[in-house]
This record gives sequence, C-alpha cells and structure tokens, in this order.
Amino acid sequence: MTFATLLERPTKLEDGEYGLRNWIKMFATCFFKEIPEKKQNIIIDDIQNRLRPHLFYQGKWIADYKRIRIMAFKEGKQNK
Repeated sequence: MTFATLLERPTKLEDGEYGLRNWIKMFATCFFKEIPEKKQNIIIDDIQNRLRPHLFYQGKWIADYKRIRIMAFKEGKQNK
C-alpha cells in the first residue's frame, strides 16, 4: 500500500509581536541581500500587516507549516 497525507502543523513563533520579524530575519535574509536595511524594515512591516489577520492570534504569530508524510514501497528484486 502506498499513500501520502498532508498534515497541518501550526507553530507558535517566539517573541510575541516580533516573532514573524525574527523568523524572516533568520530564514529569509537571502531575499534581502541587496536591499538597504531601512527598506528591509518597510518590506517586513508590509508583510506583517498583510499576514496579521491570518496568522496573528492572542499576541503570537503562528507559522502555518505543513508537512507531507509519504509511505511507498520499492517493487522488484532487492539486493542483500
């Protein structure tokens, strides 16, 4: 039998109001390499404003991680 399932994995980000900003600075710095820091802050503020209605709950940012779990079996002759 072979199957795949998609798992929702919402994860609270640390540091409350600053959680998303810190996550972006940790994992997405490559996208901001050529952008001056002042402009980076404007962009991150815009990202936060757009995502706040969807990913900010009770004073914490929630990363909407997804995980896929797959089970497959190789068919044919196996070498031992």
